[in-house]
Amino acid sequence: MNGVKKSSVVALIAVLALSHALLAGCSKAPATAAAPSEPRDPLTVSVNPEITASLTLGAVGTAGVRETMRVTGRIEVDETRLARVGSSVTGRVTDLETTVGQVVRRGQVLATINSTELSNAQLSFLKAYSQRLLAERAASRSQQLLDADVIGTAEHQRRLSELTQANAELSAASGQLKVLGMSERAVAKLSESRSVNSVAQIVSSITGTVIERKVTEGQVVQPADSVFL
Repeated sequence: MNGVKKSSVVALIAVLALSHALLAGCSKAPATAAAPSEPRDPLTVSVNPEITASLTLGAVGTAGVRETMRVTGRIEVDETRLARVGSSVTGRVTDLETTVGQVVRRGQVLATINSTELSNAQLSFLKAYSQRLLAERAASRSQQLLDADVIGTAEHQRRLSELTQANAELSAASGQLKVLGMSERAVAKLSESRSVNSVAQIVSSITGTVIERKVTEGQVVQPADSVFL
């Protein structure tokens, strides 16, 4: 009887131990599953600290990328902005006032020339001016004589005709001086001073930069010559 009880007790203890083990296994928390690794960014670059120290970081921006190409070519000026300056009379250059590369203004003197053609034209003008003065006086005197019935109408008409011719010659001489480059003010001054001046000036017709000078001092220029560009 004692032997049977001992065996039963041992079997019961074994069953209790097995049950405790099973209960312990069921109540144990499941092991934590390993977290899945994140995918690697292919644009991420890992470098050594030595390389990082030699790098320079800058702000991200946009910029144009140009490629240099060397080709042969020719530089030309814009013809619409180019002026050829010359002399209006034949003469010899006595003084140059500008050089290549200099910026000049409209009306600025570029060179001075001495012209016998200009002095001869001025002499012709002064002669025509004197003849016109004489013709005016003669016509005025003839009018007085006609009123006094000293001369006839035919004589008075002849003197009026001479005055008309003198005016025409003076106008032609004045026009010739203007063609040679003298202004109306200069012509009026000539008639007042009665002094011939053979010096003429070459002036700039526009404001710009002198890119070419084709004369030197002492050179004779013609009206058709291009002196400055």
